[in-house]
Amino acid sequence: MARLTGTAATRPVVIIGAGIQGCATAFFLSQRGQPVIVLEKDHVGRHASGVNAGGVRRLGRDIAEIPLSVASMDWWNQIDQLLDIDEGFHRQFYVKVALDDAGADLASRRIQQLHRAGFQHETWVDRDQLLYAVFRI
Repeated sequence: MARLTGTAATRPVVIIGAGIQGCATAFFLSQRGQPVIVLEKDHVGRHASGVNAGGVRRLGRDIAEIPLSVASMDWWNQIDQLLDIDEGFHRQFYVKVALDDAGADLASRRIQQLHRAGFQHETWVDRDQLLYAVFRI
C-alpha cells in the first residue's frame, strides 16, 4: 500500500464516528502512515454499524456500483489477515427469485447486461437448481 508523504502525512486526520466506516477509514489511513484521531460520542461500532441489516454483496447492485463492490469484497476476504482475527467474515450467497415471466425476463436482461460489461457474478438457475440449493441451507 502506498505511503502518504509531505505535510498531510504529519498532521492527524480527525474522524468523527467510530462506526464501521470511521474505523475502516482510520485503519486504512494508518496503514499508509497517516496519523489518525477517531472521536466517538458513545460506543465503538454500536449504533448503525452494530444494528443495520447491510451486507457485502454484488447481487442487484446498480452496474456503476459493482466495481467498488468487487474491490470491497477483496478487502473483506482479507479481513482476518488485515486485522489479525479468526473467522471475521463469512461469505454467504444471495438469491433473487423471479415470481413470474416478467420478472424472469427482467433478470435475463440484467444478466446479459452484466455479462456484456464483463461481470459474471449473477447467473440464472432453474427451479430445480434453486430448490436444491435452498433446501441445503
